Amino acid sequence: MVATSPGLTQVKTFLTQHGAGFMVNTQYVQGSSCPRCMGIPKPGFQSCYPCEFEYPGVASDRVGILAYGVSGHQSGAVMRAYKASNPGTTAVETVQFMLAYALVGHQACLADPIHGAPTLWATVPSVPVRTGIHPLHVLAHRVLGSRMPMAGLSAAPTLSGPARSFTPGNYVASGVAGHHVLLVEDTWTTGAHVESAAAALKYAGAKSVTTLVVARWMDPNRPNTWPFLVANAQSPYDPDICPITGAHC
Repeated sequence: MVATSPGLTQVKTFLTQHGAGFMVNTQYVQGSSCPRCMGIPKPGFQSCYPCEFEYPGVASDRVGILAYGVSGHQSGAVMRAYKASNPGTTAVETVQFMLAYALVGHQACLADPIHGAPTLWATVPSVPVRTGIHPLHVLAHRVLGSRMPMAGLSAAPTLSGPARSFTPGNYVASGVAGHHVLLVEDTWTTGAHVESAAAALKYAGAKSVTTLVVARWMDPNRPNTWPFLVANAQSPYDPDICPITGAHC
């Protein structure tokens, strides 16, 4: 069940009035979308290529992705604009409120069935190391900073492999042993960054990692992508749809 409060009601109102025109919930369709990342499966398989072949069980235990960010469309523009050097106000508010509603309204959904609610949180650091604080971390801290401590997670000073491949050694995690970590990311393209960070947390002793992503990046020029979006991703964004189960809470 979605948590309720006057503040969450205001957030939901903003999202349904301003975000509904261009953000669309991810949707799992058997045989047409990857059950893990909601992308398009490799032909002949149930999952997309990276989820099927590249990410082992040591990565995220659960993945929740809120919406599709479509290249060349307004949803994709929002995901780029919120972290631009001169970000648009609506883009920042859209990402902020989507995160806030998911993290607070669906907080019960983020609890691991075995290990319980998250006890630490982190955002995925940029690799190579980004100058300054990433805008996503700022937005996530506004919601989570007073709710739970941060996990020790940073980009390795020297990369041990390509930044866009599954390379847990590109991240350094500490102080996470025995914890359920909530890992927050803005965009999933191939998933290499977030799954590498999740694996680094698990190698450092985290007992569970729940990953929450704002947008699954979609390139409409890739085979089967645009037909899938036309057929299955036309409803306005509904913040009450659970990021973990895909159903209404």
